[in-house]
Amino acid sequence: MNRAQSLNSTNLDLFFEMCQKYYDHLEMHDKPHNIYNVDESGFSGDQGGLKILCKKGMKTPSKISSSNDKIMYTVAICCNAAGQFLPPYIVYKAKSIYDLWTQNGPERAEYTYSDSGWMETQQFLN
Repeated sequence: MNRAQSLNSTNLDLFFEMCQKYYDHLEMHDKPHNIYNVDESGFSGDQGGLKILCKKGMKTPSKISSSNDKIMYTVAICCNAAGQFLPPYIVYKAKSIYDLWTQNGPERAEYTYSDSGWMETQQFLN
């Protein structure tokens, strides 16, 4: 909700002004292959039951899980302004990577792990 409320014309104008300053300073206008964006999504391998209870008409129902031992992983996708994608980066909740987890995955995907299954600083830097 906070993100939606802060998405207004004033903040958007400020964001693009700041981007313009950086692009000018770094002379990036002719270098779309050097401008990247990354996004990540977390997934749980065990979603439990398929039904949840929520208020009628709720647009974004969510589910809270009481168990922390479920399979958790994060997938990061990165693309540059020229439309080129880096291979997917997959972070498992584990102490190491099992070969089975890397079989039949997306082409050139990179695999790693963290204690939480979330993208942490070291995984992001890698």
